Amino acid sequence: MPTTVTMTGPGTTTIVDDAAAAIVAQTAALGGELLFMSTDLFYLRANLESLVEQSKIQSKALSDLSVSIAGLSAATSNLGVIQAAAAANQIQTNNFKVAATKQTMAATGQTPPTMPPIPDQMTEVITNSMTLNAAAVTEGAITNFITTQATAAQTWIVGTETYKDVTNWLKKQKDTLVSAIFPPSPKGVAQSAKSITAVKDPTL
Repeated sequence: MPTTVTMTGPGTTTIVDDAAAAIVAQTAALGGELLFMSTDLFYLRANLESLVEQSKIQSKALSDLSVSIAGLSAATSNLGVIQAAAAANQIQTNNFKVAATKQTMAATGQTPPTMPPIPDQMTEVITNSMTLNAAAVTEGAITNFITTQATAAQTWIVGTETYKDVTNWLKKQKDTLVSAIFPPSPKGVAQSAKSITAVKDPTL
């Protein structure tokens, strides 16, 4: 505010206090900024609370997943028991059929076939297993070769400039479509509008 001072000689002088006026203006401007900051913090807190709730939901989902995995483990263990029982039952069935066949053949005067000695049976089983294993390895090698060649071709194609240009173009088109299909959420738009006008809406 201006201050008038009476001179000891003739005339007067006026002193203008610009600093006080500037402080008042800055205080008013700062108050407005603080109001907007307070509004932004209000919505920031609201969004953090939403994130906390979402985190609780995700934690529960993970807990439910753990329970499901535990149930799966128990089911797998039970499946092993069932398979073992099935194998034992199959062995009993085979032994019964062998005994019944021998009894029937003996009753009708037929000579039951003579099985090779156990070592010979084991040798045959091992030989057959090695043959099947060799076939599986060969098939695996062929499959692996085809997969390797396909991967090499894919790597070469991905490395070409034409592919990169097309990929970048497609990515830009995808981003454009996604931004058009998934615009900012209504909640985000509403919060931005309220924040600009420094209005705190607890429903957002």
